[in-house]
Amino acid sequence: MTFVVLNSVLRKNKAVGRGANPARAGTPGGGSGGAIYTDGDKFTVRIAGSIVEDNHANEGGGAVFFVSNDRTGSMTIEGSVLRRNRSDGFETIKGIFYLGNAEKPTVSGSTIS
Repeated sequence: MTFVVLNSVLRKNKAVGRGANPARAGTPGGGSGGAIYTDGDKFTVRIAGSIVEDNHANEGGGAVFFVSNDRTGSMTIEGSVLRRNRSDGFETIKGIFYLGNAEKPTVSGSTIS
């Protein structure tokens, strides 16, 4: 399965939960992926020609939370701007938590700050 964010603006979104993922008794789930949240097996995410800015996550990935449980998934960012995406928890690179088939997402012609 492939998810594509093409020529889009994702701005001022919030992931507000805290705690375990998935939710468990006494720990509300969520809180990750201020603008984009993906979690599963055998999928790809492509962000192209887009602006992702001023998003916030209480946990991981102010802009994007990407987890490929079987480590086959991949993410590509092309010709995009990702900026001022804050997470109060964890991230792999600025604004992104990534766990996929490589150490980091593939980034080309993009600004991540």
